Amino acid sequence: MNVLLPRLSLLVALGCAHFAFAAETAPEPTKAGLEFFEKNVRPILAEHCYKCHSIAEKTSKGGLILDSRDGMLKGGDEGPAVVPGNPAKSLLLRAITYTDNELQMPPKKAGGKIPDAKIKVLQDWVKMGAPAPVGAGDKLTGLSQKARDHWAFKPVVKPAVPEVKNKLWVHNPIDAFVLAKLEAVGLQPNPTTNPESLLRRIHYDLVGLPPAAEKVYSFSNQYAAAVMADAANVQRGQPAKAVDALIAKEVDELLASPHYGERWARHWLDTARYSDTRGLAVDQGN
Repeated sequence: MNVLLPRLSLLVALGCAHFAFAAETAPEPTKAGLEFFEKNVRPILAEHCYKCHSIAEKTSKGGLILDSRDGMLKGGDEGPAVVPGNPAKSLLLRAITYTDNELQMPPKKAGGKIPDAKIKVLQDWVKMGAPAPVGAGDKLTGLSQKARDHWAFKPVVKPAVPEVKNKLWVHNPIDAFVLAKLEAVGLQPNPTTNPESLLRRIHYDLVGLPPAAEKVYSFSNQYAAAVMADAANVQRGQPAKAVDALIAKEVDELLASPHYGERWARHWLDTARYSDTRGLAVDQGN
């Protein structure tokens, strides 16, 4: 009995050491850690890394996959990209901090070094053990190509605003996209409505009431002056903002009006089927 106890103690000690080592190299992610990853880390990786290192994009330059926890721990041709709890040994951090002239990611031709604030987020993430969903990214391999191409799985990108011929018609980037499609098929947008109709639409949409006659007269005069100012600005190569500013001013005034609250309170109360009732089949009189 006395001989077995030391051996048993040794086995227990070795077992504890094994689990302690495993926890240090790949700790089980906590709920808070996973939330930190999804909220802070994944957006950075999606914006700066997934295009060249992800299962979803079917590309793994240097053999590195970063939308999979296993891929990050395994790393690529240079070795493990992430060593949980050890920023100094994590090649991902060495690459994004540009401390190694031979290992700089993203490369300068792809946007260059990421902001210091984002670097700190990744450093803090590695220090806390690099928590990430187990198998994240690998699960996408079981999806169809159509599912993988769904917009919800793609990183958000800012598209280039298309060039159009009728620049005077464009008041915001959305207008440019609409007009570009129309011009591509030889169509012209409908004529701009008159200021009286525009003001009437704004008022009915926001407060459910028609504008006063004096307001219509004043707005029409201001609108005509704004159109002339925008035309002059376009000729000088400057943005046309006068009409937009006038409309925005009118909208802001209506949003600050009590009638706006009354209009939409009535709308949502009707939608919710609200009524002053005691819940009886026939309400009693007051």
